[in-house]
Amino acid sequence: MNKLNSSFLNHLKPPLQSAPTATTKTFNTSFPRTPSCSKPTHLRIPTPSLIFSKLAPPYTSLYGLSFHQCIVVNGFSLDAYIASSLINFYAKFGHAQNARKVFNVMPHRNFVPWTSIIGCYSCAGNVGIAFEMFSEIRREEVQPSSVTLVSLISGVSELVYLQCLHGCAVLYGFESEITLANSMLNVYGKCGRVEDARDLFEYTNARDIVSWNSLISSYSQAEISEKYSGFCIR
Repeated sequence: MNKLNSSFLNHLKPPLQSAPTATTKTFNTSFPRTPSCSKPTHLRIPTPSLIFSKLAPPYTSLYGLSFHQCIVVNGFSLDAYIASSLINFYAKFGHAQNARKVFNVMPHRNFVPWTSIIGCYSCAGNVGIAFEMFSEIRREEVQPSSVTLVSLISGVSELVYLQCLHGCAVLYGFESEITLANSMLNVYGKCGRVEDARDLFEYTNARDIVSWNSLISSYSQAEISEKYSGFCIR
């Protein structure tokens, strides 16, 4: 994979031609079938996210890189959703550097590629860089979504990062979003902050089985047996 990177990934640029901006919709109806990616044919194919999800070992990386090359050659790399699929593909294999190259060549970025690159760094354990990217998204005045924060929390295990993220959730009005709230509950429990977990649980109106399990797990990990027993019989 590294050999392929040196011949292709270091020169990620869309083709120099005057053509309409490619979008996911046009991608679905016009894409080259040939290995050389030089002669476009009109075929209906799934979006890149579906194609990348169907790639399986042992040829996943090779096919993914070939597919990426076709996307670049045909000018689809500027589409935010297609680029995000590429970022997620590289993130899945721990290639944060390649994901960042895809991100950097995008002239316009909405919250979708930002969410992908933030999640890429966080899942890879580079939480500090992930938070730096989140700070940058705020400086560029791109409105994140609750999914952006869910991606950010995926690699968080330290209280200082969790508290910072929780503050951002409150700032953007995402604190009661069930998936994000459950993720924060889980990390509060792992950090031993049972009371903070309980406060968040009480604040969250839409609780599900994951919410209850996360809170019970928080008490269990903290070995607060009386509270734990109370939840079990409640």
